[in-house]
Amino acid sequence: MDGVVRVIAVGIKGGISVGGFQQFGKAVSISLQSENDKKLKNAANWLKTNISSINMVKEVLDNAGVGNREIHLSLKEKAYALGLDEATIMRQIRQGFFGEEAQRLIVGRDEIKVWLRYPETNRNSVQDLG
Repeated sequence: MDGVVRVIAVGIKGGISVGGFQQFGKAVSISLQSENDKKLKNAANWLKTNISSINMVKEVLDNAGVGNREIHLSLKEKAYALGLDEATIMRQIRQGFFGEEAQRLIVGRDEIKVWLRYPETNRNSVQDLG
């Protein structure tokens, strides 16, 4: 079969994508997606173990944890009536994690940015949003 093969994994939302012939990069790339971290880790471990047991496989790499997690949200009608929108809420969430530039100062030839942030212990996870 030419192109990309997609197989739906049991119990995992999303699927597995296996790339076809590629001129650059890895010969095979498999992506697992799930909103359930425990199931995702279990599936990844199972897959690594089984693929590693194949005689001709040279190396199996796991890039779990690489990349950014996404937050998807939808607002109720009342939020729009109060003048809120998705961009406003996402800006507030971003400020909660990364802070906001409050001021720029010029000292001689240097520019100094002053950032306001919560303590690092209060901005490590999605649970900190609550």
